[in-house]
Amino acid sequence: MTRNDDEEVRISPRTGKPIDKRYSHVDHTKKARRKYPNKAHNGKNSPVIGMNGYNLSPGDNNKITGVSVKLFNLPAIDMDNPEEVAKRLEEYFMIFAEADMKPTVAGLAMALNAMSRTTLLAIVNDKQLGSDGYKSSLPRSVTSLIKKAYKIMENSWELYMNSGKLNPVTGIFLAKNNYGYRDQSEYVVTPKTGDTSEVNPEEIKSRYEIPLDNGKSLPEK
Repeated sequence: MTRNDDEEVRISPRTGKPIDKRYSHVDHTKKARRKYPNKAHNGKNSPVIGMNGYNLSPGDNNKITGVSVKLFNLPAIDMDNPEEVAKRLEEYFMIFAEADMKPTVAGLAMALNAMSRTTLLAIVNDKQLGSDGYKSSLPRSVTSLIKKAYKIMENSWELYMNSGKLNPVTGIFLAKNNYGYRDQSEYVVTPKTGDTSEVNPEEIKSRYEIPLDNGKSLPEK
């Protein structure tokens, strides 16, 4: 087989032989597009990756940071005083309402003297707080206020989900991590019990007798 003089022959640096033009310029992108014609290969078809998972507008970062600064500048309150705690909880919700943002569990903990999220969850779920015993050492009236605020946030989460105002993936994540929801499958195991009223003890005994070589059974003890 001859080639024209003006035809360029490419030599493979690995084999030292001429490169077959059928495999020299393989466009894998076109091949993938033929296999998946509706896939854009840019992450936009994913329910999370791309702009489907978030939607930042100009000024959003400023608004989010502004809320954090307000929570940071909140003065400490007397956590044993129900009136101060109630006023702080109202102030907390107003900070998010004025910013037109959804309240957060971490933000609630920050508003309550910057307690940890773990401590907050222990209070609302009556769990042990280190050396404080089984329940929170806070007065019952204060604990009730914190639980009520937490239930309001759970109700808001449910309203957002029912109204389609929250990304389902985000909503499920918040439900499991903040409000104790979980995917659970229950299995009911029923033991199979037969009728033993007609069981003959002698018949059962004969099944487990060990025969000897002469055909006789072992003597009973």
